[in-house]
Amino acid sequence: MKTKGLKNGRTMLLDHRYEEVKVTTILPGSVSTEFGSGGGAEWKIAPEDVADAVAMVLSMPARTLISHVEIRPSKPPKK
Repeated sequence: MKTKGLKNGRTMLLDHRYEEVKVTTILPGSVSTEFGSGGGAEWKIAPEDVADAVAMVLSMPARTLISHVEIRPSKPPKK
């Protein structure tokens, strides 16, 4: 799924970059949300962490384009 998202994002970026449109693909890893399987989610990314990444992308000047951001938990459970 991530590969498809990156490909679609890149296609949109290339199609619209000269129209004053920026396209950034945000790829969060496991995020602690109410949709999860419950319990033991301390290792997951907080929703605020994803929001901070989005805010950072939006704060870039017009001359700068961040094409994609991949966010992962720093210490996921060992398998």
